[in-house]
Amino acid sequence: MKLLLEQLKYNQWAVHHYIKVAEQLDLTQLKRNVNSSFSSIHETLGHMLWVEELWYERWQGHLFMKTFNPADYPTLEFINQHLKEIHAKQIHFLESIEPATENRRISYINFQGETWEYGLAQMVQHLMFHSAYHRGQLATMLRQLGKLPPKTDYLVFIDETSAGV
Repeated sequence: MKLLLEQLKYNQWAVHHYIKVAEQLDLTQLKRNVNSSFSSIHETLGHMLWVEELWYERWQGHLFMKTFNPADYPTLEFINQHLKEIHAKQIHFLESIEPATENRRISYINFQGETWEYGLAQMVQHLMFHSAYHRGQLATMLRQLGKLPPKTDYLVFIDETSAGV
């Protein structure tokens, strides 16, 4: 469980670093169409928050059928505040479960109505890989705007947080 928590904290740390860079952009830059999976930095960050909510609910065995709608994430301040809240809930959830249950199987229904089942640790890992994918896109989007992306290497996290956990 300790490694899973450290990895989740790393993911949250890295996302927060991208939020800090996004806060330095003006509204035009934040919402500029830069042609990636989502049209803008703002939309990508909104999608990332939505996915954090989705997987947190699924980890608990809850049905989550809210589809992504960029209008539900109106401002960067909204995204940042809700990311902080969901990140705190995620950490609390993982800290509150018994270590022996981190691989328990959890089923959920996807948006096509199909039932899937995975271990909790696999689901947490999936969220982290998804986030890393979009952080890579954010790095490219920032460069297209002439900005430098933050340094979010795992070892930088270890150095800055004294091993995270």
